[in-house]
Amino acid sequence: MNLKLDIVYMRIWAILFIVAHHSIHIYWYWPVNTDIPALSPLFMLSLSTIFKNIGLAIFTYISGMLVFYQASKRTTLHHFITKKIKRLLLPALIWGILYHILFPHYESNKIPTFINGNHLWYLLMLFTCMLSSLPLILNLKHKWSIVIVIYSIISLCSHLNWTFIEFRFYFPIFIIGYISSYLKEKSITFSPKINLIFLFISFSLIILYIEIPSTNSFILFFSRILNMTAICYITSYIFNHIKYKSIKPITTTLNNSTFTIYLLHQFVINFLIKNNLLLNYNLWYCNMIICFLTGIIIPIAFSFIINKLSVNYHLPFLKNLL
Repeated sequence: MNLKLDIVYMRIWAILFIVAHHSIHIYWYWPVNTDIPALSPLFMLSLSTIFKNIGLAIFTYISGMLVFYQASKRTTLHHFITKKIKRLLLPALIWGILYHILFPHYESNKIPTFINGNHLWYLLMLFTCMLSSLPLILNLKHKWSIVIVIYSIISLCSHLNWTFIEFRFYFPIFIIGYISSYLKEKSITFSPKINLIFLFISFSLIILYIEIPSTNSFILFFSRILNMTAICYITSYIFNHIKYKSIKPITTTLNNSTFTIYLLHQFVINFLIKNNLLLNYNLWYCNMIICFLTGIIIPIAFSFIINKLSVNYHLPFLKNLL
């Protein structure tokens, strides 16, 4: 089993679900302040929410997996933080400012003022997960106790910031990814019977989350975490048991462009809406397909152009955009 190939395919799986989520969600006032009427089949709204949970949960799970391997290399504090600032905060800030300039009417009031895109909140949340995992990365004494304290403090402050609200749900998934890599590193595996039980429990949790809504905040909190945990377990199990032969060019292209697709797909969708480039709104299935395909193809093309300019004209700073 090749861990890198697992991560490659899981990453692609995640970005496709995220773009699909935003392509469907244009019919439920996302981005905000559009004239697109809400779609009556509510099952599509549920489907969109499921796609979001799958995509972001898998991305967070993968990030936790990769942090474990970074910790095993004993990276320095300065190197780790600098790398994450360049990788997460700098692109979020650059594209957040651009989003504010291009689509001021589509901004959500839930997002921090310096990251204005509807989707860019996730980068700040993921950066918070990275900082919160520093005791693990630096292998501090009582590291797990410190991580629990950090998680508790940020969770108690969640009313201050949308990012902290989402952090409460995603950081446990991040840690599960970290533990998953630890188990693989130590060659700790479960028997087929145990895996079968876990799969049954995972599918049951997902169904219960969909079919049994609750207004109790305590139940909602834990049911969402359990739902995303179940999603990650099923996804990891599937990709761990695939026999990979070779990577096709389209796989390489999608894998190399996942971050660019995440950054830019909402820009593409907003541009289509703002300039009335979609079909009649009654043709919702066609518009969703248009948003989905352009939200993937255009960012890939943009990534290709930026990489060419960076190499051919010796402009390495351009890569900081993506």
